[in-house]
Amino acid sequence: EQVRSLQASASVLVAVMSFEWIVEVLCQTAFPTKVVEYMTTGVPMLAHAPPGSYFASHVRKHGYALLSETTDLG
Repeated sequence: EQVRSLQASASVLVAVMSFEWIVEVLCQTAFPTKVVEYMTTGVPMLAHAPPGSYFASHVRKHGYALLSETTDLG
């Protein structure tokens, strides 16, 4: 309950997936379970995931987070 309270008081919650090539294959089907927990708080969410990942496609399809699909800081 303490974790949920902290999440609910946040300005934004962030869900991140690796962009490392060796992990990228796993990301094609992975979904961070904490996202479901985040959704229950009603706090805005930022998702950072590789473009080919299941998570990124799920965010694009359902629009529940602001999505960043790049590591380019420029």
